[in-house]
Amino acid sequence: MVVDTELYELLLRLDGSRTLDQALAELRVARRERRAARQVIESLGKRGIVAAGETAFPSPAHDETEIRLENVAVNLTSRCNLRCPCCYNLSRLSTSAHGELEPAEIIAFLDSVRPALSEQPTLAILGGEPLLRPDALVEVARCARSQGFAVQVSTNGVLVSAPFARRAAEIGLEVQVSLDGPTAAINGQLRPAGSFDQAVEGVRTLVEHGVDTTISMVCHQSSLEHLEAYYELGLELGVNQVRFIPLKRIGGALDRQNMPVPTLEIVEKAKSLFDRRPEFIPLAGLDAFSILAGSCSCGIRRVSCGTGRQTVLLDADGSLYPCLNLNRPEFCLGNIRSSRFDFARLWAESPVLQQVRDRTGIDDAESACRSCTVRYWCLGGCRGENYAVSGRLNGRAPNCRDQRAAILEMMWILAERPELRRRVTPRC
Repeated sequence: MVVDTELYELLLRLDGSRTLDQALAELRVARRERRAARQVIESLGKRGIVAAGETAFPSPAHDETEIRLENVAVNLTSRCNLRCPCCYNLSRLSTSAHGELEPAEIIAFLDSVRPALSEQPTLAILGGEPLLRPDALVEVARCARSQGFAVQVSTNGVLVSAPFARRAAEIGLEVQVSLDGPTAAINGQLRPAGSFDQAVEGVRTLVEHGVDTTISMVCHQSSLEHLEAYYELGLELGVNQVRFIPLKRIGGALDRQNMPVPTLEIVEKAKSLFDRRPEFIPLAGLDAFSILAGSCSCGIRRVSCGTGRQTVLLDADGSLYPCLNLNRPEFCLGNIRSSRFDFARLWAESPVLQQVRDRTGIDDAESACRSCTVRYWCLGGCRGENYAVSGRLNGRAPNCRDQRAAILEMMWILAERPELRRRVTPRC
């Protein structure tokens, strides 16, 4: 909600230690204005924002003092049939299958994390290119679905086949195809020549077989202007979701300083698009605009972005990391092939994990975000990107001012268009 200075000061004093009349007296509110103040407070009471006397507030949707895993990511392979210049994992890609985890090892790991899982966990199967191992992918996904995971596969789409699509539909997989533009020319700015037509054909195959399909575009300075055409492509292809996310300065994109596009610009562009083309709104939900709208609609104080708390990454060689954007040697938590591996003990006692949790805590004493008024919505940005750019987990995000401006703009947008808030599913 948006309040003026006087109401802000009044709300600060309504902390349970004084009555409303006492708070009004402290602020020296004139008697003729107190009736209006009481009406405002009564209105907030009806909305459940304030409560009188011993009234108990409802418990938050989740208690972050109890750390529960919401998203497990698995790099099924470190090989890829493409070499996209902005790949987050570019420096770690391999040409050999030697040492890759067997499906049984991944399934055993998923079984070991079950006591730490949230009620509705997701498994993201990534790479490299996971469809280089279609049989392993299906085996792991089938078992994960039986364990209660929502399973999401991220692929470049080039290797999608009818047999895989049939099995994906049978298991109930969600498949995201990376397609970085509505035309071959725009897609080719981030991906090898010739991959666009193959990826589009892969999307058509998935849709024809009834697979829950998302196309995902990384936004950069040259592609955001084509967002409307990208949504038109999504409608044409018949996909379930159209996703657009900002380019992060990690991996291969770290040296491309001129390419990231401001978050505020993404928000303004998407808002304008949804106003003009409301038929696109049903395709939203996993995109940067919808994710930020969901965050800004949430009143729960989250303690961090969730890295090492709600997320964990299992790499193709068995190494474990706090999240896919912190897959660096200094953040390795251990290897599941070690004879001494014990996930429960690691999750509770790992010094590396504890350091990550402390340093990414939004109220950490050394955090650059500690006094920021939008910190519970921003959460310090992507901590992996922060570390890649500055070498610090708790430093100021490289796009700090932009992110703050985008959050404040989103607050105004939701005040006018609350229906633009959409329930989002965690996705890597």
